[in-house]
Amino acid sequence: MYAVVEERWREERRGRILGAAGRIFASRGFRGASMDEIAEAAAVGKPTLYRYYPSKDALFAAAFGEALDALEARLQRALDPELGIQKQIAVLVRELLPMVRHHMVPLPIADAATADRSRRRIVRERRARIEACFAAALAAGMRRGEVRALDPERVAGLVLGMVWSAAATGGDTAEAAGTDIATLIVNGLAPRRGRPRPPWV
Repeated sequence: MYAVVEERWREERRGRILGAAGRIFASRGFRGASMDEIAEAAAVGKPTLYRYYPSKDALFAAAFGEALDALEARLQRALDPELGIQKQIAVLVRELLPMVRHHMVPLPIADAATADRSRRRIVRERRARIEACFAAALAAGMRRGEVRALDPERVAGLVLGMVWSAAATGGDTAEAAGTDIATLIVNGLAPRRGRPRPPWV
């Protein structure tokens, strides 16, 4: 019984550490975050923090991995055929864009030698799984006749490219970017029937 309670307490403490690390890395970047600050935010001593994670790089990788686990779970929940393909893509983009903006776009040069290596490795490993969520939504939409039959994996890669671009340029909210990307993918650039052509056409 004691061992079960001890394990639950350790997992709770690990969760506090990862939650604090995720918030601090997201707001300050890898270089700006300190192990002292993370330990204080997690309400643990610095030696305890190092027992769980022997380096800042290891802590970053764990926090980033946990954030990606949560993202993948949200993406899977968004694969609801009742939404229709356009709404599905919009929801998937809205879930993904904040993560890309805060964690996946290229880091400043000052961070490149440390966190960027870990981040790129993790992103490479996870990108295929994220892309698969978009491909699954597209393939289902193609089977239902909502969109033309194209290679869903290729289109999913294009969608992710748009998300990366939207994240890198900033400005748009996740909701606006999600709506625009979904509309572009599903409807293309052709004007709606009955609408006058814009003057530059």
